[in-house]
Amino acid sequence: MVQEHLILGVDEQDLQIERRRWLAENPRVEVVATVVRREPPSLLTRIGGNRVPRLSMLVRYHAAMHPEAPISVSSSTSGNDSSEGNSNQRAV
Repeated sequence: MVQEHLILGVDEQDLQIERRRWLAENPRVEVVATVVRREPPSLLTRIGGNRVPRLSMLVRYHAAMHPEAPISVSSSTSGNDSSEGNSNQRAV
C-alpha cells in the first residue's frame, strides 16, 4: 500500500535537507515517487518573510516490513495452545 508524507521548505535546498533527514529517521522506507510544488502566495508569505515555507514535497512510499517481525503473533500462539490442549485431552 502506498503511503504519503508531506515536507515543507522555504526553497529547493531546504526541501532536500528535510527529505534526507526524514529518510534517515525512516530507513525502511522505499520511495516510489516525489512531487515538488510551489505553494500559492498568501498573506502569511508576505508577512512571514524568508522563513515561511514556499515549496512542498509530497513523498509517496512503501513502508517495508522488518524481516524479523512476525507476520501473525496471535495465530501462532493460539495454534500452539490448541495442539497442547488436544494432546492433554487425549491423554486423560
